[in-house]
Order: sequence, then C-alpha cells, then structure tokens
Amino acid sequence: LSSRQQQVLLKQEKRKKETEKNIKKVNDKPYLPADVLVCPLRPVERFRDLRPDEVADMFQATQRVSTVVEKHFQGTSLTFAMQDGREAGQTVKKIIIVHLLKQK
Repeated sequence: LSSRQQQVLLKQEKRKKETEKNIKKVNDKPYLPADVLVCPLRPVERFRDLRPDEVADMFQATQRVSTVVEKHFQGTSLTFAMQDGREAGQTVKKIIIVHLLKQK
C-alpha cells in the first residue's frame, strides 16, 4: 500500500474508543504517514494531572495499538512521543497525547 492509501485506511477508523478511559485516533496533521494518537477521555492539561489508573490504562492501550500499527504498516520500529506543556511543544491545551510513529 502507498503512504496515501495507508493514511486513508487509518482515517476510516478515525476515532475509536480503545478503553473506558482512552481513545485512539489518526492524527489529522501527521508527522509521518502512520501517526496514531492515544489520549485520555478526561481532559487534563499535563501528564501529572492524570490519575495513576488513567496512566496505566493509557499505556496499556498504547501497547495494544502499537502492535496493530506495526503489523498494519509492516514496521519494525516505533517511536512514542508526548509533548507535556507548551514549551515541550504541546499544541492542544487540556489534552495529553501519546503519538505512535512507525519508523521502519
């Protein structure tokens, strides 16, 4: 599949509830063709504002989604990124996001 075809397939699943506390969605402004997001349903400004159960749930969801992304895009490596605060590059206030980026 081409990069464009892959992006179309992911956008068909645009936003899906992954768990009771988190959603997964395709990034509308992706850094790379396979840029999938996992974020909590409860709005928080900073990572430190998440409750321990929400942190655990977010990273368990991230682990499950990463397996799907890697298989779907025939990847061998992923980068996980999170901008926590304005100076770190966080562009959407009140939303903490884990980016899953397929590398190779």
